[in-house]
Amino acid sequence: MAGLTPYSIDSDARKKALLATAAVSMLFAILFNHVLVPSLRSITEKALGQDMVDIIGATGLVSFGGIGALALFGVLWGIFDKYLWKRPFIQRFHGIPDLNGEWCGELISSFKDGSGINKSCPMRLIITQTFSKMQCQSIYPSSCSYSSIACIQGYNPETQSCLLEYAYGNEAGESSVIEASWESDHLGFSRIRCIADKMDGQYFTNRTPGTKGTFSLRRKLP
Repeated sequence: MAGLTPYSIDSDARKKALLATAAVSMLFAILFNHVLVPSLRSITEKALGQDMVDIIGATGLVSFGGIGALALFGVLWGIFDKYLWKRPFIQRFHGIPDLNGEWCGELISSFKDGSGINKSCPMRLIITQTFSKMQCQSIYPSSCSYSSIACIQGYNPETQSCLLEYAYGNEAGESSVIEASWESDHLGFSRIRCIADKMDGQYFTNRTPGTKGTFSLRRKLP
């Protein structure tokens, strides 16, 4: 299980977001250190007197010290990366789709059963995504897989469409191994066309003989 890993995009949205966050951090730090802190200190001195302010400061319970722009940047970037980037009014600026959620449907494999019919099974794709990282976890009746690298390309806000691609490792149980030559664990790659709340994808694996297939999923509503 790889956990969340960085994913690539086909734009410079992240560079712009980093620069914007850095600029906001510097502005807030300047306002806090040179406007807010002196004002608070002045109000406190007038209300309590200089001697009392010094006593309170000596206790360490209250401080009129400044805040560093770098520390503020870390806080603001963490909030943006996890939460703010998904807000519709902010998405309009960076153009990265929010694919978070559970997608459910059916997978059809190139592997055929004894009757010559392509094997099929239910599939769940759970996507966990931040502005900079994501994980795609696919769950089948007898195995599961986790993405190792991922990429989002060609987002069109008008049609809410994009292309999602990711490489994965599958941790299969014994009941999923049909061919004697197949290893229980294998690697694969998925290519998915996402349109609004629907996904249509294809995949292939490195098994010998290799398998491939298609799947169709819909986002599960909350």
